[in-house]
Formats: sequence, C-alpha cells, structure tokens
Amino acid sequence: MASRNNPCISEYNERIRWFVKCGLTVARKAVIYESHSRRSRLVFLAAREDWDPACGAPLSTDDLDMSDWLGSTNHRVTRMNRIPGTDCYLRNGFDIVTLRPDGCDALPNATIQTMFSKEWVGNLLVVKRGCHDPSRAISVTQSEVSTIDALVDRWLELYLDYHSPDDE
Repeated sequence: MASRNNPCISEYNERIRWFVKCGLTVARKAVIYESHSRRSRLVFLAAREDWDPACGAPLSTDDLDMSDWLGSTNHRVTRMNRIPGTDCYLRNGFDIVTLRPDGCDALPNATIQTMFSKEWVGNLLVVKRGCHDPSRAISVTQSEVSTIDALVDRWLELYLDYHSPDDE
C-alpha cells in the first residue's frame, strides 16, 4: 500500500466530486493501477492546495494531488508521447506517475500482476495531456481506458526489460 490511508476509489471519487461541485477545487480523471485491485480504474485527482488558478497557467500533472495514491512526493513522471517501442506518435500524450523505488513501503501491485503478468511495486497513475497544449492535464474518458491499458502494458514491458531495481 502506497499510503497508510489509501481510500476506497468510489468513496474518494465521490468526495472529490463534492469538492468540485462546491467550487472548492478542480479535478481531472486519471487511470490508476492500484496495489489492492485487480483492474485499472478511473480516479479523480484534485488540484494541489498550492495550485493557483489565478496565475493563468493550465493545470498540469505536477499540479495534481496524488498523495492519497502515492503516499509522498517521492515519485517520478515519465512522459509518453508515442506508442512505446515504436515511432507512432500519440495525439494526446500521457504521463505515467510511479513511486521511486528508494524509500517506499509499497506493496506488490495486484492490478499489474493480474492484467499484465508483470511484477511491479506500488500504485501507478496515468494522466492524459492536452493535444495542443501538452503541459495541460485533461481528463481520461472511460472509452480510453482500454487503450491506456495497452500502452501501460507495452511501457512496463520495455521499462522492466531495461531497468533493474539497482539502476535507480
């Protein structure tokens, strides 16, 4: 478990929807591969409290609060602009957000093991980026989840082939 208070996704999403409805925050839908699940799910990620919409900058991946799912700010963002292992560019890029292996007390990821038969530790999040403004985080739709699953499977395959835990 990446966070000691890792919430149930449905309850978490309802809470974030309420905050958005009340005008207390903005949020984007991302895909989570959670350690305690067996399938990928959509999850709302609210803006971090220190993000200021008045600054004029769009909400980016770095502006999203992922602490409930990653447990800390000790994470890495990998930008995916093309289908992994090919020269085929994606219309929208995606950011894959993972825990850094050093200093994390995360559990093996049951979703990744079940879906892709690969070993991974900790939760993994995928945030969609804008087509015309790649710095802007936008919401993932339910119809895009299976495509993202295929991209993550391919990314994991390449990542695990080229990285060992000692490389970090």
